[in-house]
Amino acid sequence: MENIVTNRLIFLSLLFISISFLHNAYAIDSSQDLYKQVEIQNKEFQLQLEKSTLELKKMELERLKMDAEYKTQEAESARQNAESARLNAETEQLITLNTAANREKELKVQFEQVEQELQEHEKAIKEAEDTANEASRQIEQVDVRHSNQFYMSSLSLIFMIFVWSVVKKSKKEVDMKDYEKYGVLIILGSTLLIVLALMISEPWIDRYDFVQNLMAVLKISFFKEVDECTYSCTYRIEFSTKYAILALLTTTTYGFTTYLGITPAFKMDSLGLSSKTEDKVS
Repeated sequence: MENIVTNRLIFLSLLFISISFLHNAYAIDSSQDLYKQVEIQNKEFQLQLEKSTLELKKMELERLKMDAEYKTQEAESARQNAESARLNAETEQLITLNTAANREKELKVQFEQVEQELQEHEKAIKEAEDTANEASRQIEQVDVRHSNQFYMSSLSLIFMIFVWSVVKKSKKEVDMKDYEKYGVLIILGSTLLIVLALMISEPWIDRYDFVQNLMAVLKISFFKEVDECTYSCTYRIEFSTKYAILALLTTTTYGFTTYLGITPAFKMDSLGLSSKTEDKVS
């Protein structure tokens, strides 16, 4: 009996142990399943969270894309506006350049017209000046001609008076005295030499009269230093004509005073006429 009780106790103990073990095993399996389930839920939550994050990132990317497209549109619009402004500026610049070119052409035409008018005015002034100079030159030539005529008339009158006095005296006396002949010869020779000196003198300036040319311009020149020289030549012998004319006028004066018997004839002793001259002088 005791064995049976013992066996039953053992059986019950074993049963209880088995049930406890099974219960613990089931509890363990249940806790493991619960852990796995929690872990799976965590993973699902993480996946959901990651999905939500990806969705947020996708939305952010969409927003950034939209912002980029908007900025691109703004940039394109700004570029178009800038291009339009550039085209407008180029158009205005072309219009300005065209206007400036037309204005420049108009100014050029006006300048050419003014220049032509100035040239015509200058030409008219030059013609007027030339006419005035020509008139002044003609007036000067008239004055010069009158002066030359006066000088020539005076010299001709003096020469004619001298010739008339000689002729008149020769009519009164049959023969001219030797000192008178000597004086006449001196006067004629000096006069011819004066004419020769004037003929070989140069240069002659038309706007000057005879006295002005004689006193300021005329020169007698001999022997060019360079034979091929034409202008601005230099001569070995060159002197003013007025000095030669002065010397010849002095000789003429001497001949005239000798003719009048005031001065003795030069070298009259060699001609045997000194006595006659001395008688005339006494």
